[in-house]
Amino acid sequence: MTIANSPLFSILIANYNNGEYLEECLKSVFAQTYKNWEIIIVDDGSKDEISHVIYRKYINNPKIRIYFNQINKGCGYTKRRCAEEAKGEICGFLDPDDIITPDALELMVEKHWEMHNHSLIYSTHYMCDQELKIKSINQQIQQIDQRGYFCSTGNKVSAFATYKNDRYKQTAGINPLLKRAVDQDLYYKLDETGLFHFINKPLYYYRRHRNGISTDSNELKAIYWFQIVKEDTFIRRVKKKHVYNLTEKEINQGWSSYYIKKAFQKSRQHQFCSMFYLLYKSLQKGPVTRQHISIGLYPIRRYWHP
Repeated sequence: MTIANSPLFSILIANYNNGEYLEECLKSVFAQTYKNWEIIIVDDGSKDEISHVIYRKYINNPKIRIYFNQINKGCGYTKRRCAEEAKGEICGFLDPDDIITPDALELMVEKHWEMHNHSLIYSTHYMCDQELKIKSINQQIQQIDQRGYFCSTGNKVSAFATYKNDRYKQTAGINPLLKRAVDQDLYYKLDETGLFHFINKPLYYYRRHRNGISTDSNELKAIYWFQIVKEDTFIRRVKKKHVYNLTEKEINQGWSSYYIKKAFQKSRQHQFCSMFYLLYKSLQKGPVTRQHISIGLYPIRRYWHP
């Protein structure tokens, strides 16, 4: 491969107690056909000994920089710090329990080099079990080279997602208060700085396991935080008069859907008073109102999960 200047690629890893899988993750980066890369690891107060054993193994490797939060700060804070520490022209998050294909960086660098107006380029991915055995390929809807990517389309960005660092620096950066839906916050912000491009080839192995932040028992919490991100995006874009915005209807329908799912959860737990309250909330207008926007206030319910 011959790309002028061979831009540095920053692999960003936010780790919390995933030492069981971390070395497999790192080995997938060392196996890349593209060699001009660095790894940024930010540890969010991991308590598992194996994470620290791996850190000691790689601490003197010049291609890896490891940073530590003194206490657990959460996913938003940790991923934001990863992005701030990155020196690469191109960056991409890799979860410590996942891996990438050997040609992933090479293909991404080629596309970024060709597509100067694109802020984010992403691929589809393999869905895997806990042992990283492939179960399926994520069926991604293609929508290439369009703005307003998230607005009422139903489409989603999937892994492997990579971005131009100079485009990221045009944004306010990842919200450090978020506990989940951090990637979605990043994508909405990058959508305001350039085009997206989809590579219809799996370049990422996504591992589903019991401790995943957005899987299984954590799924409802993930939906809640995604709603927070969408609401933040809506308000930010109204203030900036950004043409590619979500709609109030879209936000409110999302909240109603969340409350209904939460109500069903309460019914299974035989918490019927909570169930009826949540069903009542699902019938109300969601928290975004024009008054909130005009006086510059966010809704009262911020950054917590009921």
